[in-house]
Amino acid sequence: MRVRHTTLKEVNMSLKRQISVVFAAFLIGAPFTAAANDGLGVDMETRCSCGDDGDRNVQLQRNGLGDPGLQATPLNAHPDWDVHGFSRDGMEYFQVNDRAGKIQLIIGHADGVFWLLPAGDPHARVILPGDPALPVDAVLVSEVYRNPDFHLRLYATENGKIWGVDSTH
Repeated sequence: MRVRHTTLKEVNMSLKRQISVVFAAFLIGAPFTAAANDGLGVDMETRCSCGDDGDRNVQLQRNGLGDPGLQATPLNAHPDWDVHGFSRDGMEYFQVNDRAGKIQLIIGHADGVFWLLPAGDPHARVILPGDPALPVDAVLVSEVYRNPDFHLRLYATENGKIWGVDSTH
């Protein structure tokens, strides 16, 4: 009998697919329970200790994801970008708006896995943990947000800007 070993990349891709299904159910309002989610290995309790310095205990919002006119206070203190955090059913979402309120991107995060939601600027280039490395000509412009799990940085290249998500684990 031949045993096939699953690589970490295959596990991450499988988890990303499962999370996409759960997120789609969330978007259309389909109910799902903790028991249905249990196979994902996701902590169902809302958790986050977020903030620009990683020490603040900021409660993430439950509603408003995808709303460009958010009135909530951003999690970061950056002059050009507002980062808003949301948490629901053990998954965290971080929406980045420019100062005009236009959504640039939304990143999802659960148990060390990151994914990009189909929202915001369709031309935004985003590099997530596990993706190919940044281009060699990428220059760090600024760190837009950080928390204990990841850093969100903006890079400039000759072909435009790239958002980089760097896991701290």
